[in-house]
Amino acid sequence: MVGEWKGGIAPVPSDARTLRGIDFAAIWAGANIAVPMWLYGSFMADAGFTSAIIATVLGAIIGSLILASVGRIGADYGIPTLVSSRPSFGIRGSYIPSVVNVIQLTFWTGMMIWINTTTIQTACELGNLPFNYVGVTLLGGALCIGIAMGGAVAWKWFARIAVSGLIVLAAIATWVGLHQYSLSEIMAALPYKGLPFPVALDMAIAMPLSWVPCICDYTRFAKSTKGAFRGILSGHIPSMIWFYVVGMILVAVTSEYSPVASMVLMGLGIPALFIIWLSTITTAFLDIYSGAVSLLNVFGKLKQWVAILIVGGIGIGLAFLPWLQVTERFLLILGSLFVPMFAIVLVHYFILAKRRFMVEDIYKSKEGAYWYKSGFDIWTIAIWLIGFALYQLIANQLAVIGASLVTFIATALLYWAVEKNLRR
Repeated sequence: MVGEWKGGIAPVPSDARTLRGIDFAAIWAGANIAVPMWLYGSFMADAGFTSAIIATVLGAIIGSLILASVGRIGADYGIPTLVSSRPSFGIRGSYIPSVVNVIQLTFWTGMMIWINTTTIQTACELGNLPFNYVGVTLLGGALCIGIAMGGAVAWKWFARIAVSGLIVLAAIATWVGLHQYSLSEIMAALPYKGLPFPVALDMAIAMPLSWVPCICDYTRFAKSTKGAFRGILSGHIPSMIWFYVVGMILVAVTSEYSPVASMVLMGLGIPALFIIWLSTITTAFLDIYSGAVSLLNVFGKLKQWVAILIVGGIGIGLAFLPWLQVTERFLLILGSLFVPMFAIVLVHYFILAKRRFMVEDIYKSKEGAYWYKSGFDIWTIAIWLIGFALYQLIANQLAVIGASLVTFIATALLYWAVEKNLRR
């Protein structure tokens, strides 16, 4: 596919696909080198050191394989993530998860910008420097918007440079933690505190799955499907394992679950805060761009730069709200909608459609193979909602077995059974 690409959700032609495997490795390593990774790693420590390590490794592999598999759809056809759901959900049916994704990514943008600002505030307090909350928030948000607007070339070079620096600084933080305590002392400091292994595994799987609604927005710029697949795995798996383990080490060394507090207590000061600041940028621009692309899936006549400004601008506004940091439960509920959704998308693409899409029909309204009933595939949406209900039932009543993997497998099997035996 060769031709002029004008942005938005249209398929990216082959001559505009410039990202190599190394670029995907850098982008998804950058997404993992972030405060939440340390924080979630510290929570995993309650499973006990050995169990937490095993759950982290297994969860990183399983979740990343799902992430990279969905990414293959974007690399195969040059289409964004939520557009790839049209063949299974219907043209209009894909609008529902698109709206959910815009909401969650806008809030995550606000969260990352808020962390960015408060990190700079802490650094200024340590250095007795002046600080202006409004100015710093606006500048941080503008930087993230600018990178999101820069496109594949900007992402490639920013990710390569930023991740190189972050790896060096994170390695120093890891060395400081291990230098102060031996491995046996760290293990002794992290006994089992009541977190069952299946729940720890579920927490680990959930992290890469949280990026699934965004993955094709970037793999559609891949030079090759294999390069994108391998790059995602090589960037996501080791960085996730590393940062979860660092989170565990921070708890063992400082008894603090907050990464910022841990870094200060370890005496890392400004360099550690710089890691946290830069990591919010490498995460937030992904949230902004993918939020914009999901918005375009619903409002196709919007200009891409306008959609980016809308998501980024609302995110900046949210960063000023005092209650933003208490919305994580709300965001996790929204995120759980995507576990059963992409079980359906993967079964449809790899098993039922055998990796064959009628691309022209994906963009047709009121006609074509994917219009179904008034633009909705009601059966698929019903199975999706059953999967979501199952996830919430397990998470709230049977948490000991873990919700993500069970829901993913159950939804995939139910969708396959319905499609093969009742509809085809």
